[in-house]
Amino acid sequence: IQEMMPGVSLATIDDTLDSPARSAVWAELGAFTRTLHDISSDRFGPPAWGPTFASWADQVRWDAASLIDDAVKFGYPAEPFHRLAMAVERLAPLLDEVKTPALIHSDLSRTHVFVEPGADGRVRLAGVIDLEFGRYADPLSEHLIDEFAWRNAPAEIRLAFMCGYGKSEFSHDEEVRTLLYVALSFAWLVPLLAFQGQPYDTVMADFDHALTAIEWR
Repeated sequence: IQEMMPGVSLATIDDTLDSPARSAVWAELGAFTRTLHDISSDRFGPPAWGPTFASWADQVRWDAASLIDDAVKFGYPAEPFHRLAMAVERLAPLLDEVKTPALIHSDLSRTHVFVEPGADGRVRLAGVIDLEFGRYADPLSEHLIDEFAWRNAPAEIRLAFMCGYGKSEFSHDEEVRTLLYVALSFAWLVPLLAFQGQPYDTVMADFDHALTAIEWR
């Protein structure tokens, strides 16, 4: 699919674009993401195969429990993942504020977004790849939105994306949920690295910092 997708990965050219071109493509990506999130279901979870849940809190509880199982399976410290499960339980009322499951890509990032530079100087969205982790979820758990919460993204990127997405700011409860999703993003990366035989100490440290941020809220 990557070889057949027209254009190039946004990650390869994003930093080289001038401000108008960069803002335009990020606004288009925001609009695309909102269109994706407007697709809904009556259950949280994957659209085709796997366990589904009537509530978002139950889905995230299942995620946290699975991450504890992964820690036992791969032999790295499980304590941070138990902390995550406790944070999920404490924040369950906030999670249950999410009533409408939204279709998310889950792994949406610059690497997986393909764009086509045009002769007029504009850069247009061509498509996205790696949708295997897509599921019905809280739209704020979209990876690209999480990244804005923990990476120092340039202001014009964040502004352009959110303008295209149609949302300018988050409520307090939404900010807290987003912090939890940042921790979950790090947590999911640990078993992937362990499975691949790659070092994961740095990610575990980031995971710990994200957990601490949640626990202070």
